Amino acid sequence: MHSSDRVIRRATVADVVASLPARPIIVSTSTSVRDVADQISRTSGTHTVAVVDQEGHLLGIIPINILVEDIFLRLVPEEYLQEALEPEDTTNFARLHGAKTAGDIMVSPVSVTMQSTVREAFGLIHDNHLSGLPIVDEGNH
Repeated sequence: MHSSDRVIRRATVADVVASLPARPIIVSTSTSVRDVADQISRTSGTHTVAVVDQEGHLLGIIPINILVEDIFLRLVPEEYLQEALEPEDTTNFARLHGAKTAGDIMVSPVSVTMQSTVREAFGLIHDNHLSGLPIVDEGNH
């Protein structure tokens, strides 16, 4: 293994965060789905929204693909229904169909800290089929 490979494996999120072009989008559970979509459309490079409580603790995340599914469902529900053949898909359809707020469409939180390694971050992104992660502190803020 080359020394540069070892450096990359040990690089932390703090080492690379300054070079990331995206800025975070943080919303509350009561933020409307429309407002979430509007914020994402105005923020280049951000693909995951952090949903927080009044104290700023991470409660969940909204990956952009869930937001796109919600919007698509509202525009062309019959197309979405053709895909909803599995019980899991049907449950997801029902959840998204009634969604009005960020709290309705968020999923369980997945995050990293500044001390997490880049390798750990990529592992979480891969394992959870995400395109980004919120960065939190030790207090989950």
